[in-house]
Amino acid sequence: MQNTKLREIVERDGPFASLYIDASHNTEDAAQQRDLRWRAIEEQLTTDGADKATIRLLADAVLATPPVPGRYGRVLIADRTALLADEVLPELPPRDIVRVARLPYVLPLLERAARQVAHVVAVVDRRGSDIYAVDPDGAVVGETDRQPR
Repeated sequence: MQNTKLREIVERDGPFASLYIDASHNTEDAAQQRDLRWRAIEEQLTTDGADKATIRLLADAVLATPPVPGRYGRVLIADRTALLADEVLPELPPRDIVRVARLPYVLPLLERAARQVAHVVAVVDRRGSDIYAVDPDGAVVGETDRQPR
């Protein structure tokens, strides 16, 4: 998710419902499992004070979207007027997170974005420079060695 999208979300007035859920669709009974998961999530949202409009937006997103085969997570953030975020996560969250609060719960999205940022490391001294391209996992994927002229 882009930082501008996150900024738009956090600048809105709450309350918000934030979901980080297992959305896997990798078994014969996956559709039934999705429905059961949703019922539990809906119950928790209601218990935590989410309004009906917010719950309806989330239900439409979870139940109306055709599932993608495989194991994956999903993040959904909504307020009473709009579904603000709906992203597939390549990894499962460690546990389902269902939160209703004055502020949206975006920390896992920020952590994920930080892991995706690749960077370049330059080691420079009087004898030359070494430049390394680093992928999001911290592995060196390219390097150069330049000597001064």
